[in-house]
Amino acid sequence: MFSATGLVAAFAVLALSVSTVNTSDTSPPGVAAGSTYTVDAAGTADFDTIGEAVAAASDGDTILVQPGTYTEAIVIDKDITLAGDGPVDEIVLHAPEDGPTTATGGGPSGSGLEPYAVLLVDTEAVLSGLTFEGEGAVVIASGGSPTLTGLVVDGVGLAHKGGLEAARNSIVINGGSTATVQGNTLTDGGPIGVFDLSEPLIEGNTLSGGPHILGGYGDGAIIRGNTIDAPLVRGIYLGGASAPLIEGNIITNPGFDGLTLEYESSPTVRDNVISGASLAGINVKASGNTPTIEGNELTDNDTGIILHASEARVDGNTVKGGDTGIMVGSGSPMLTDNSVEGSRLGIVIRAFTSPTLNGNTLCAGEANVRVSPGVDVDLDGNEMCEGAAA
Repeated sequence: MFSATGLVAAFAVLALSVSTVNTSDTSPPGVAAGSTYTVDAAGTADFDTIGEAVAAASDGDTILVQPGTYTEAIVIDKDITLAGDGPVDEIVLHAPEDGPTTATGGGPSGSGLEPYAVLLVDTEAVLSGLTFEGEGAVVIASGGSPTLTGLVVDGVGLAHKGGLEAARNSIVINGGSTATVQGNTLTDGGPIGVFDLSEPLIEGNTLSGGPHILGGYGDGAIIRGNTIDAPLVRGIYLGGASAPLIEGNIITNPGFDGLTLEYESSPTVRDNVISGASLAGINVKASGNTPTIEGNELTDNDTGIILHASEARVDGNTVKGGDTGIMVGSGSPMLTDNSVEGSRLGIVIRAFTSPTLNGNTLCAGEANVRVSPGVDVDLDGNEMCEGAAA
């Protein structure tokens, strides 16, 4: 027969044992603990569609998507994780035909409207391990600080629509977002587009067969360690007055420039490797630019560096091959400790410029330095090989 005291003690022990059991689902490393939901288009999981799972989820929850094809336009405004649970190439998201669109700042024909497969709104959500296929399956991060990692983006958007301008992006960062876009693979289709002076980290992505990275980045943007092969227009484009860091990217065989800088920007461009550009490895197009261009390796581009900038600092770059190593078209840049070797012309200085040259090593085939009439340049302090006139 139980006494009242013994019964209370028994319930206390039971309560203690229940309280020590972890009833929450296991979350991936780095993800806040919460509920875990599964999605399977075949109907064997918690939900048949990703949209249903997102609607049920709360901040900190994880949604695991099983292999299958999902045709949806999903809006995520919660701090959740949406991750593939299986081989990434077997978990495929398409956008519905005639599905919704949203204003992005970089839509087709300048309309600023993009369709989407996933729209992230003011969130710190994590997207990983998913494949996006088809022209309209755009991923958009609008505001917030989401993370896009380990995604495959195949044939999304359009690389260009006549001329050199992008017609539709594949990944869009806008609304002042500080998104992290890291370790993704983009093939064919359109570029990663950054708008509204957003400040993303775009790092360690592989782009091939057309896509590039473009934007009016904010000062805190970092474009680092990406591999961009055979973009149809350019590798990286800066189209706004800002000072991002563009560092350690590898760009091969662009159809225009490796890197294009427009407007009155002052980025730091360092330690990039650019080769095979049909125009310039680095093209500073607009007067008033004040970039720092240092430690880059530029090989077999038609022109290594083109400068139309007032006070660019060009230091410690290596230029090999091509027609012209460095062309100074306007302004008063400072060129120090650069090496130009194997180009037809080393440094070309056009009229109405006043560059400073010091510590450069020049060994060109036809002329180490070619100066337009009426331009006075002090060439002392530079090393030039024999056989190519200054």
